[in-house]
Order: sequence, then C-alpha cells, then structure tokens
Amino acid sequence: MRPTSRPGFTLIELLTVVAIIGVLAAVLIPAAMGVQKRARVANSQTALSGWASGLVRYKQAYGFYPNLAGGTYPTADTCFRLEDGAGASNRGAALIMCLAGRNPNGGALSAGGTGNRIRWNRNAETFVEFSREDYEDFTKLPVSTDTTGSIGTGNFLVDRLGNRNIRVAIDFNGNGSITSASGAPSPNTGIPEEIRNLSGTSGVPARVIVYTSATDVTALDVPTAAVGTRRDDYADVISVQ
Repeated sequence: MRPTSRPGFTLIELLTVVAIIGVLAAVLIPAAMGVQKRARVANSQTALSGWASGLVRYKQAYGFYPNLAGGTYPTADTCFRLEDGAGASNRGAALIMCLAGRNPNGGALSAGGTGNRIRWNRNAETFVEFSREDYEDFTKLPVSTDTTGSIGTGNFLVDRLGNRNIRVAIDFNGNGSITSASGAPSPNTGIPEEIRNLSGTSGVPARVIVYTSATDVTALDVPTAAVGTRRDDYADVISVQ
C-alpha cells in the first residue's frame, strides 16, 4: 500500500505568509501604541485638571492662592516649575502639602508656628488625593526614598506620560487673565501652542493653568530623566481653570 502523501507549503508560500505578517505588524503595532498614548494623555488631562480645580478650591477655602515658592507673596501672575527647589522647598512638595493636607510621604503636616501646616494648609484640608499606587503621580522611585516629608532628591510629581516638568501658572493679581508679567514661564519655547499667550502681554483668560509640554522634556530634565525615551513619547497636556 502506498503511503498517503500530504502536500506541504512551498518556500515561496511560507515567505509570503511571513511578509504579510510583517506588514500587518508594521501597521497594527504603531496604531496600538497610539491608542495607549492617547489614553495616557486623557488620564493625564484628568489628573492635571484635578490639581487645577484643587487650587481653585484652596482659594475658595482660604481666600488666597498658595505661593508654592514661599517667601514674599506674589502680587503679579506667577508660573511655578514643580521640579524646582530641593527638600522642603521643592515646588512639587509644596503643591502636595497645599492640596493634600499631608506631607508627600503621607505623614501629617507638622504643626506649630513655623510648621508645614501653618505654612501650607492650616486646616489640613484635602483638596486633591495624590496617588502613589503604581506611582501614577510620582516618578517610579521607592517610597523609602521619601522619608523626610518632602518629595526628596530625584522623586518628583509627574504627569501620566512620565513628564516631571510640570508648570503651574496662577492669576495672583486677580484680573482673570494669566500673563508673564512676573515669573515668566521658562523656557517660553516650552509653552504649548494653545496657551502661547501666557508668554505675552495679552495673557490667557484663566485663574489657574497646569500644563506639561513635550518640547521641554530633554532640556530641563536633570540629570537625564528622559534616558531611554524619545520626545514623541510625551505630549502636551493642558488644564485651564
């Protein structure tokens, strides 16, 4: 009895299938990555909008906006870079203490005449909950690096794309528009097109603006937080209140 022969694939057929799979992968993988990026941008938009709303509620509660840099209270519009400062003077740490009513490490604000509670949030009210779960709001460093109540060296607030260069602009003069009259955003080239007037005299109609920009990621990261990433991994994210 002759064995039944089973026809197989020819080499050309196999190469054709491999080529088709390669073409499909080249088309579908970037599309899937684009969907993921848009989802991260949307999540970041939600998070930054929450921070901006928290600052507005802070003013409603206390009658003034927080001066994230400390020192003399601003009388003109000011833009804070949250990655600036170190230890207890870190702008990001100040934002957390003002809006969360707690230290960045989750501990209670210190009381007393010069304590963080008097300085940043005297009633320790919670206007925003910052998430350490999966490090959504923080750089991916161990919580153990933050033991002093401040964010600490190298541990920063970030947007949901990992950009730590977060800008908070506040209408301190109360005229309903934010300009660069004082504390101009730096660098101006990092301002997203939608709020480019922030660097001019006409300003942007707003009380609070919180934003990140894809164009200033590499220039401002110290030393090199963007290693292993590309600029197009980031995106402009803006919240205007």
